[in-house]
Amino acid sequence: MPYLTTEATSAQRPEELSHRLREVTEPLKFWYGFKMPQKNFVGRIGHDSFRIMKAIGGRDSFNPVLHGHFLALEHGTRIRITMTFHPLTWLFMIAWTGATGYGAFRGLFRAPLTGVNLGALFMLSVLWAMAIPFFVSDAREARRLLGVCLGVTFGA
Repeated sequence: MPYLTTEATSAQRPEELSHRLREVTEPLKFWYGFKMPQKNFVGRIGHDSFRIMKAIGGRDSFNPVLHGHFLALEHGTRIRITMTFHPLTWLFMIAWTGATGYGAFRGLFRAPLTGVNLGALFMLSVLWAMAIPFFVSDAREARRLLGVCLGVTFGA
C-alpha cells in the first residue's frame, strides 16, 4: 500500500532542523509548464512539523507527500515521516478502483469470464501495478534527499 513511515534521530535541536529544512524548501505554488523549482522540496514547514514534496519539473502524480514531525529528545531530535499519495491522487485511485472494480465483479457474478470482465479486471490492476512501483521509487529518493538535507539517515 502506498503509505510508508520511517524515522531518524539527529543530535540537532528541532529548531535547527526546521531551519535547515526551510533552506532547501520553497513554498508550494501551482506552477504551470515544466519549470523546475529552485530548491529540493516544495511545501510548508512549521516549528515542529512539515508537509513537503520533492521538487520536480512537470507533473508526477505518484510523487509522495512527506508529512513529518520533529520530536524533541533530551539530547537531540527524533524525525518521523509518513510518505503517502497526495489527497487528489488518492481520490482518483479510489474512484478508478471503485468504478472498474464494480464493473469487473458485477460481471463475474452474472456470467463466466468474458472479454468485458477481463478488460475491467485488467484496467483495475493496471493503475495499481503502475502506482505502487513508482510510489516506492519516488518515496525512496525523497527519503534519501531529505536525509542528505538534514544530515541524517532514515531507517528502511
